[in-house]
Amino acid sequence: MREPTSPAPSDGPTLAELRAFQRKLLENIPKWLRYRGLRQKDVALSLGVSEAAISRYLKGETQMTVGQLRQIAFLLNADVADLLRPPPPGNLGAKAEETLAAIERLTPDQQRAVLALIRSFQAPQNAGQGESDDGPA
Repeated sequence: MREPTSPAPSDGPTLAELRAFQRKLLENIPKWLRYRGLRQKDVALSLGVSEAAISRYLKGETQMTVGQLRQIAFLLNADVADLLRPPPPGNLGAKAEETLAAIERLTPDQQRAVLALIRSFQAPQNAGQGESDDGPA
């Protein structure tokens, strides 16, 4: 008769390591959102899920898929590994948060006007007019 063998050691993370990984993500994703000036609504639109679903993900009530986590990292212009740490220090996060708070205090009509103004800066100038980026010849 053969003697029973012990199970082979696992090369993967332990359950405790996975839980620590999840805690770090849940702690840092909101920080990254503020740093990039994004809201849970923006993540929901990007993932094609409800804001309530994003809220449940970030509270740890439900699990997001690896694909969703990668998409969030992409939206945040970061790697998944970056999300295990807080965003780098700097004023970008604070300034974005301050700007967002100011916009949220506006009326819906004022918010639409601000968004239209921002979009006007993002739109390529002279689009469709056949001129080069350097201006008229």
